[in-house]
Amino acid sequence: MPSRRFSPYVAPALAAVAGYFAVLDLWPPGPPGALEPLPANSIFQGKEASAAASGQPLNFLERRLNLVDRLQTAGPAQLREILQDGLLEQREKNLAAERWAEIDPKGLLTFIRGKRQAGAGKDTAETEGFALILITTWLGRDADAAVKAAASLSDLLAVSSAWPALLRTLFLTDPASAFALVDQEPNLLPGLEFEGTIWQENPAQFLKWASQTSTGILEKRGMIHSVTSAFLAHLKAEPAAATAWLKSLSERQRRKLLVPLARQIAEADMGLAQAWFKEIPPSPTKEAAGAEIVRALADKNPAAALEWMQDHLQSGKAEGFSYLASVMAKKDVASARQLLDAMPPGSQRDRVLRSIAEGWAGREFKPAMDWVLSLPTEDSGRQLAMRYLIGNWAQNDLGGAAAYLRDKATPQEAGNMMDSVARKFMKTDLQGGFLWADSIRDTLKSEAYKTFFRTGMAEKKEPQVAAAFAKLPIDQQVNIAKEIMASELHFMNSDPLKNAPLLNALKGLPEPMRIAAQEALAEKQWIDENNRNALTNALK
Repeated sequence: MPSRRFSPYVAPALAAVAGYFAVLDLWPPGPPGALEPLPANSIFQGKEASAAASGQPLNFLERRLNLVDRLQTAGPAQLREILQDGLLEQREKNLAAERWAEIDPKGLLTFIRGKRQAGAGKDTAETEGFALILITTWLGRDADAAVKAAASLSDLLAVSSAWPALLRTLFLTDPASAFALVDQEPNLLPGLEFEGTIWQENPAQFLKWASQTSTGILEKRGMIHSVTSAFLAHLKAEPAAATAWLKSLSERQRRKLLVPLARQIAEADMGLAQAWFKEIPPSPTKEAAGAEIVRALADKNPAAALEWMQDHLQSGKAEGFSYLASVMAKKDVASARQLLDAMPPGSQRDRVLRSIAEGWAGREFKPAMDWVLSLPTEDSGRQLAMRYLIGNWAQNDLGGAAAYLRDKATPQEAGNMMDSVARKFMKTDLQGGFLWADSIRDTLKSEAYKTFFRTGMAEKKEPQVAAAFAKLPIDQQVNIAKEIMASELHFMNSDPLKNAPLLNALKGLPEPMRIAAQEALAEKQWIDENNRNALTNALK
């Protein structure tokens, strides 16, 4: 496989810079002053010992630069001795390993293999460190050889964890070698994510390599984005060649690419997309691809999209109708509603109804909501649309939401609406919110007041809520306080700081409510003693 090497002018400069900074990075500066010399029997004993004997030991920087200088002239045999020197620190050995990887990577690889064999399967952190130094240093000089070395050492924990990054580097520097390697070593593929840019240099060649691998690389989730992007670029530059590549794929490969490619092809060349669609054997995947074609066509010509969908899709009509309805609702609600009227009852129609309602509500909420409310209450499409619109109703139309919640909401709808209605009243008309709460049916009244209490805490408006409570009849205050206490006890936390908002809110309650809350608290026997004391103090 071809190698990718730095120019002869760049490599020495990189080596010099890397060597200097390696000294600083691998050996963080120690205390100021002279350093102790290396042991007399160390391979580096020399200038350090001589200087120490004269009473002038080398300073920190001199010693480090001396080490770098010696490493630059050391050969493989000397470097082997350094890595086997038991008196040297690991950081010193790592510098030597980097030098060996630069001048003789194959020799260092042989050394690592021998060290592993001598260790009888017990790999050390030192061995793993040498392996990573070898691979990362070698990668900049001969990427395919470095990745092959990584593959041969992939059972090392440190190497296996670095493997995806190494293979991505090879894909960026030498895609042909990368694809050939994953063909030879399919076990390297699991867990690998591909960069989205590896196809850009030559989309046509990239597609060729991708489709010729035997390991199913086209089926990798991370690769699909690169393949579809490369195909679109190739389609724009050479439509005939891109079409030929698509037809050359195996049926399995083509099925995998059907859905992600369908919309891209349709947006670039609708005639090509429709012709390609006709050649695909019937299948659920074909229906999904057809829905993507409808999606692309709907943006340009909704009427044509509807006609093509009716003629060519079966199960794919569900998604196709939804796309069409969404587009139509943004442009022409009347046409979208006509589309809905033509559909038979069922989940497909329900989704289209919801799409129309959402698209319309995005521009004009009240008319869209009025239309949904005009539909029969038993209409399952209406119920689906309500679930999606109900959360924003109070924000867009507080009067309508409050009236519906008071007069017509089902228990489930009321549960979904109460919080948003209370928050909106809190921000715009708290007193009006209390008058509204007093007008709703008894089954919702206590829930409404409890929601105002909680919302007051969340919005930091406890005094305003307390003042509004004080204007209620005494019997209502008592009942509400008991409801609040029974409810909030379930939310008490073991962390006092998290209980602080509740305790502060209770302190500000009107006296009748505090007395009622004290009575409700006394009736509960299961409360944590610390929480009971905190509540008791807050209600005094």
